[in-house]
Amino acid sequence: MNIRDAIIQAKKEGRGITRESYGQRPLMLLPTNSVSCVLVIPFKDDQFKTKRWNPNLDDLIADDWYVYG
Repeated sequence: MNIRDAIIQAKKEGRGITRESYGQRPLMLLPTNSVSCVLVIPFKDDQFKTKRWNPNLDDLIADDWYVYG
């Protein structure tokens, strides 16, 4: 599904989102209305050095988003 639909569904269910194409390095993204914007929830402690997600064009137009969690 597209990112908008995934976020709407995730909000209703109290979950985060991720992409199928993230494959071997899964992470959950938690969109917020806070100054933190979209939080990155890594599944491994050392996986990411950032707390906020900065999407690229491919992320924004992808249709492989799904609700995770």
